[in-house]
Amino acid sequence: MIELKTVESAEHLVQARALLQEYGDTRRNDPALVDFKEEIKRLKNNNICGVKFQPDIQRFFPDDKDLTYRLYEELVRAGMKVMFHIGGEPLPSPKDRSKPHMIRNVALDFPELKIVGAHLAGLNVWDETYDMLAGLDNIYMESSLSYNFSFNSETIFTVRAGVLNLTNQKNVINRYYKVDPNNSEQAVQVNNLSLEMTPNVSLRIKF
Repeated sequence: MIELKTVESAEHLVQARALLQEYGDTRRNDPALVDFKEEIKRLKNNNICGVKFQPDIQRFFPDDKDLTYRLYEELVRAGMKVMFHIGGEPLPSPKDRSKPHMIRNVALDFPELKIVGAHLAGLNVWDETYDMLAGLDNIYMESSLSYNFSFNSETIFTVRAGVLNLTNQKNVINRYYKVDPNNSEQAVQVNNLSLEMTPNVSLRIKF
């Protein structure tokens, strides 16, 4: 959504990219990457807002101070975010490498780091998510879920659901100015707004 202070315009088609928040690929952003500072700089220079990790796939613990904390410090300096997959994959297990209490440790140690928790910040560990992460100012929740189920061995159903802007806030995510087409001596302020609360549900059937 684009808000124009003084004029209406169709330029939102050109500005559509500003409505998206792009994250770096986890395969390149391995916490053990030796030259992670250069990688963060490269992402920042290409207008990437943050990095995304899936600790169970990359086999690390988010609150491993020796491995990850220097990377978080660099993200804070760059003004970038970090997104984690949190919770069961798909069900909770003692071997899970990304749990709400681990994310809480990172959030408390880096209050300036904006942390996005994928799948409501704790897939299938909702009680622990509430106990550990609710109320922390630098924790944000990405509200998407995906579940597979089947009635027989040949038919698989996949249900995906998500809600954009769950609290329905008017969020300005980008702002720029242009010449007023009605008065070349004045500028027009243009605000790119996030979408209003937008639910999305899809069903995929594989047979």
